[in-house]
Amino acid sequence: MAPEDTRDMEELRILVVDDDASYRKLMSGMLQNIGVGYVPMAASALEARDHIQETNVDFVVADRTLVGAGGIALLKYLRDPK
Repeated sequence: MAPEDTRDMEELRILVVDDDASYRKLMSGMLQNIGVGYVPMAASALEARDHIQETNVDFVVADRTLVGAGGIALLKYLRDPK
């Protein structure tokens, strides 16, 4: 990767959402290893919504089958946060 590519990765903010703590940690570590600068984690769709309301993120990586409000509900919220 060219140095300018790494700098761009450092500016990314990717939220990892999964109810499985080991998966969250694995995904977070993988993203940090490729140079993503900010990788917050959330254990539920509700926690993810709270985080998104407080902090801007560029991408969300979410489990489709989250316990409670699932990943599909989170996607609908991201498309229309009303």
